Amino acid sequence: MPKRVAIVGGGYIGARLAKSLDDAAEVTLIEPRSHFVHTPAMIRAVVDPSLLDRALIPYDQLLKSGRLLRARASAIDEGGATLDSGQRVEADYIVVGAGSSYALPFKPEGDDIEGLRRANRRVHDQLRAARTIGIVGAGAVGTELAGEIAHAMPDKKITLISAHDR
Repeated sequence: MPKRVAIVGGGYIGARLAKSLDDAAEVTLIEPRSHFVHTPAMIRAVVDPSLLDRALIPYDQLLKSGRLLRARASAIDEGGATLDSGQRVEADYIVVGAGSSYALPFKPEGDDIEGLRRANRRVHDQLRAARTIGIVGAGAVGTELAGEIAHAMPDKKITLISAHDR
């Protein structure tokens, strides 16, 4: 009898693990969102909204044998997971890959993919209307965003603001 595997969270690790175990186990992926959000592409999608749909990958085609439950796990114990609806998912193995979160427009607030689309459009429109752009934070995301804007909108004056001198 195949092992039952419950995976909480359909981010990079959870989605890949679910797909890789799909033929070898009874996989249940517990994920509240309708789409996988390829976060690195979201930086470019703010500058070029035509890329947004390529960065949002529907979960409904991920598994052939396993099942996707659009829900949140509210409790986990040695025998499985209890969903926010009260439904129980029994499992021999439980993997928690709940991921991280940060502000729109790079990740949705909660499960709201349509809200992410609206935020992407709003920020893109603000970028197009601006003559100068200040980006607070010169880490990986801030510098990549500055580079994307400079490439796509060379007429903009961009200032990276950082507490560090390099």
